[in-house]
Amino acid sequence: MKNCYKFKSLISNYIDKEISFRDRKFFESHKNECSSCQSLYTSVFSMKQRLGSLTSVETSNQFMESLRNKILKDRNSRILASQNKGFSFRQIPAFAYGFSSLMILVIAGFIYLQMPVNATNQEQQIPIAAQEKINNAKTTFQQQFDATPAHLPEETLAKAKADSGKSVQGDNVRNFENNMNKVDYQKK
Repeated sequence: MKNCYKFKSLISNYIDKEISFRDRKFFESHKNECSSCQSLYTSVFSMKQRLGSLTSVETSNQFMESLRNKILKDRNSRILASQNKGFSFRQIPAFAYGFSSLMILVIAGFIYLQMPVNATNQEQQIPIAAQEKINNAKTTFQQQFDATPAHLPEETLAKAKADSGKSVQGDNVRNFENNMNKVDYQKK
């Protein structure tokens, strides 16, 4: 089978006598051994002889130029037609529309799922445990702020020692005023 393929590829070269010595030896030996390749060779050889006996057709000098120009004109018109088409939605396959619609729906779904359920104010967005901690911290701060000496009754200030060295929480002016009150109450 492999030899038959090689024989078929060499037929034209053998008939035209453009074959190497080694290939010619192979070709002739295979032609004598294989009957199907021998009949193929005979039919190709007879066809070539008949084609050679046909009368040749005379053409004018401008025929080849005219043929060449027609071929170029046809090719250029097809190129221009393809360039002038531009963008058309008909060129996009139908599945591309479905795929892009599906992607838009998926993206919109993810965005919707990321939104909080009841986002009316900021407190609803904070977890309940965090809200309780914030409320406890506010209450503790308010109690500490109310317990500063500037807000204590005068009897409590009178009982405090003036030279205790303890500073009152708050700014320096309030500390100075409280220390002055302590001194005044101690003189009485």
